[in-house]
Amino acid sequence: MKITRKKLYVIAPVAVIILFIAGWFIFSTKDYTQVIPGDASVVVSIDVPSIMKTSGLSAKTPEQLKAYADKIYNPGLKLLFHDPANTGISLTDKAYLFASFNKDEPTLIFKVNDEGKLEKSFKQMIAEGMCDELEDHGKYQWTLFHGVGYCAFNKRVLMIVSAETNPENVMVRINELMKQSESDCITANKAFVKMEQKRADMNIYISFDAIPQATALSMMMGVPSNMSLRDMRILAHLHFDKGRISTDGEYFTENKELQKYLDAQAAIAKVLNKTFLPKIPSNAIASLSMNLPGDKIYSLLMGFDTFKQEVGKMKMNPNFKVSDFFKSINGDVTMAFAGFNQYTDPKIVMYVAMPNSKLNEALKNLTSQMQMAGMSARPASTPGEYIFENSSMKLTAYATLGPGYLYLTNDELMQQPPKGNAPAPMFTSNLEGMKQRPSGYMLVNPQSILVNGYFNQLLNGLGNIGSTLRTVLGACTAAEAFNKGNNQFQINVYTKDQQNNVLQKIFDK
Repeated sequence: MKITRKKLYVIAPVAVIILFIAGWFIFSTKDYTQVIPGDASVVVSIDVPSIMKTSGLSAKTPEQLKAYADKIYNPGLKLLFHDPANTGISLTDKAYLFASFNKDEPTLIFKVNDEGKLEKSFKQMIAEGMCDELEDHGKYQWTLFHGVGYCAFNKRVLMIVSAETNPENVMVRINELMKQSESDCITANKAFVKMEQKRADMNIYISFDAIPQATALSMMMGVPSNMSLRDMRILAHLHFDKGRISTDGEYFTENKELQKYLDAQAAIAKVLNKTFLPKIPSNAIASLSMNLPGDKIYSLLMGFDTFKQEVGKMKMNPNFKVSDFFKSINGDVTMAFAGFNQYTDPKIVMYVAMPNSKLNEALKNLTSQMQMAGMSARPASTPGEYIFENSSMKLTAYATLGPGYLYLTNDELMQQPPKGNAPAPMFTSNLEGMKQRPSGYMLVNPQSILVNGYFNQLLNGLGNIGSTLRTVLGACTAAEAFNKGNNQFQINVYTKDQQNNVLQKIFDK
């Protein structure tokens, strides 16, 4: 169809109006997650509908929610639970918590679905003395939550900043985030996008890029100079299940060279034999196990500048053949933390798998290095057992040559390895990690932490926070972490209540 000048006069204004409407629509529907900065160090996405269902909140009556709200001091949460349908906040969309090192204080955001209702809710909180009067800043309104921090909102997003810093600084940052472009926000990040694709009660994104020590950590770990851990991201997915909190995660990087390096390092470790796990007493606080081929581990460690420097120092002792010592390791290495001695030194128990033919030479190497460190060495009364000590430094260590392993400890009560298996081992068949075939495994015993004098003193010094931590630890029986291959890992926290989840327990109080 031929467009005449007369028709153009009619089409042009219509096109302008359409473009104007389209532009207004795009701007007005800008996603609320656009306020999350692309360089955030930590982002937690909270599936609000899933959390409400899992915790049992969605099944509670309005009267029950109001009764629960009366127990809450936090004004924002109190309002949310008191009348969730009329807060103006969306309870069908995710909430997000983010923070950045030296830049952003912990900030919680919600999607706003009715600005009028939200403004009315704030006026109610103002009347109750929970926050200051609202200040209009054009594109958003702002106020101070008493005892919580600062708050800003408009028709698309509510931001709650947990900060005690200068309000002018917070205001500047909120201004920046409110007008942030889509290309500058977290939704342009491929790692974040991948994390959000997986359904979970909570998703967690951690970036190494903003960690000041990332470069130094890269050097310590022997990462080649042409790559850095700053390109590393951790993605974790948390589920509140009956009887446990489970988290499965992965290491993510777009740097192909770094990924190749990580894959090569992960391939060094072998599947855990679980040889020494039954020998760890049930009252141990924590235990770490790996299956390490000594020759490959030595080659890996020699890539670390810090280890190279230590090897250089060890060469001052011509009798200590450090490479031979490491290369004699062949199998599981299990270390347990049993608490603290009277000098507040950590009490450690360690089993190192070695061929019987390598044990005597390994002990000779170890004895030589202990003597260089100023510790005397002598055989104990039982054959195959040895004592190293420095009375002036109040240091004592014990070594035992067992069938296929070297046993080391500085715990006087554990001078010799137990005969047979421990009567009540920490590692039981109900632990998910014990059903898997990991190359690395860590287990923490919360109940042993609670009865330890040092940790009790520490918790007492933390006041209300310590009291909360004590309650949380008291509800847990064990926490485990293990790798699953392909740069993936899993963390499980087991609770005493096997019939319900932790959220139900919290919200039923």
